[in-house]
Amino acid sequence: MKVFILEDSIILRGKILVHLSDMPHIQVCGMSGVASEAMELIEREKPDLAIIDIRIFGGSGIDILKRAKQLNPSMIAVVLTNYPYEEYRERCRELGAEYFFDKTTEFERAFEVIGALKNGVPHHFSAGNGHA
Repeated sequence: MKVFILEDSIILRGKILVHLSDMPHIQVCGMSGVASEAMELIEREKPDLAIIDIRIFGGSGIDILKRAKQLNPSMIAVVLTNYPYEEYRERCRELGAEYFFDKTTEFERAFEVIGALKNGVPHHFSAGNGHA
């Protein structure tokens, strides 16, 4: 499974990479914390899954989510944010995000779900417990 990481914090990108490196059959196909660069990489690499932060340099992860899902509707979108507000959760769900996690309280849970996805567990959207 090809995974793209959209995260503006270099420290958190490293932490995400560590979690993903423990998962066989996952290939990180790109990373960025900048909106324009992220969209270019997503268009070129066509990831199977994208981990998306809402607040990024030069734009919004929500805008990237919208454009990425228009480009590739089958891409699984996992929003991982420090802004777990209901308005953001609802907007991300409307735009096609399958999962929505609070970095502060659900970081580990996000990777449990990603691990299950790579094993063929079906994904769906629902409110609460990390689901968008």
